Amino acid sequence: MADKILVVDDEKEIADLVALYLENENYQVFKYYNGMDALRCIEQEDLDLAILDIMLPDISGLTLCRKIREKYTQEHAAADEDVIVHSGLVLNARTHECFLNEKPLSLTPTEFSILLILCRSKGEVVSSEELFHQIWKDEYYSKNNNTITVHIRHLRAKMGDSFEHPKYIKTVWGCGYKIENDC
Repeated sequence: MADKILVVDDEKEIADLVALYLENENYQVFKYYNGMDALRCIEQEDLDLAILDIMLPDISGLTLCRKIREKYTQEHAAADEDVIVHSGLVLNARTHECFLNEKPLSLTPTEFSILLILCRSKGEVVSSEELFHQIWKDEYYSKNNNTITVHIRHLRAKMGDSFEHPKYIKTVWGCGYKIENDC
């Protein structure tokens, strides 16, 4: 799907030319010659970019810009909570994407869940029992259960982390795991 771009300019030649160039680059363009029509578009469409003339005859381009910001601030306020950034590590809970030092990290759903729980509890120790319960919603039987340990080992390997000198996931003996505040 092509990115959606709003172009607003009361000078038709400029708006037409900008729209033409963008359409030639396969963008979906919403072109308007006045602010009120553009405002209706802003309310109806999810836009990726807006190119606005500041001096429009009916409504200021700055006012349009504020309306766009209001819309996306309200819509995406909750989404911001779903993105965790910490020391080169970026986790997006909605898309289940993970990046380490700007490179995609391919994680299993379980590995992603463990990392997400640890990042949300940054600086706090999370026990294997708690990780197990949060992921599988089941009771944890500690006798000979190394499920979490194995997943942590795989996670560390993918992150280039080590048990002996952990940069991200630290083992707190007898307690669980944690991600340091200052890693």
